[in-house]
Amino acid sequence: MHLKHPNKQCFVCCVFKQENKAKGEDASRAILTEKDVLEIRNSGLTIIKLAEKYEVSSSAISSVLRGVNWKHIGGPRQRRFLEKDEVRAIRHASSKGLTGRELALDYGVSEGTISLIINRKIWKHV
Repeated sequence: MHLKHPNKQCFVCCVFKQENKAKGEDASRAILTEKDVLEIRNSGLTIIKLAEKYEVSSSAISSVLRGVNWKHIGGPRQRRFLEKDEVRAIRHASSKGLTGRELALDYGVSEGTISLIINRKIWKHV
């Protein structure tokens, strides 16, 4: 599908700005370094622990892990596989009132996965 821009000169200018936008450490507001991003993607730590370690928000870490930010130095982290003790901890934390969103951010999995664990649709044997 081809979309026409109402102002061709403005469109070219917008595309040029996007292509020449500073990336990574060259961005004026960058907190993380490329080294940090590679460490984050290769880490087994939870999103919350990574956010604390690098002093950034959990959403910033999540964006790095999913490949939304810092695309130019590699893709998203591989899928996170939970251990049995983590599944037990998720169910326990949920019973104490933590939300699925909080648990998903903390364990680096989706809210859907958390819901399936809590409702024993998956990990039934644990």
